[in-house]
Amino acid sequence: MQFFDESGKKESELLSDYAIIDEENDVMQAQKNVVVRNVNGDVLESETLNWSQEKQEIFTDDFIKITTANEVIYGQGLVSNQNFTKYTIKKIKGTISIDR
Repeated sequence: MQFFDESGKKESELLSDYAIIDEENDVMQAQKNVVVRNVNGDVLESETLNWSQEKQEIFTDDFIKITTANEVIYGQGLVSNQNFTKYTIKKIKGTISIDR
């Protein structure tokens, strides 16, 4: 799945092995090998991730790993805008700085 801004520019993409759509709650759940990449090159990895079209956000209560240009962050749960540029990690497990 790809997410675009109002002008049509791609801002992020979500990849997974498969997804289930819950039409009643307007939520898609991506499962297995979930990867989200944003335009800044940040990468989110998890085993499950939900996307709400109505709220335009992605979220999970599962283990997550975020890799940025300077660090790797681990946590348990996340809420983010669908473009994965503003996010909150619920329970940060640790960070590792990367020297490049």
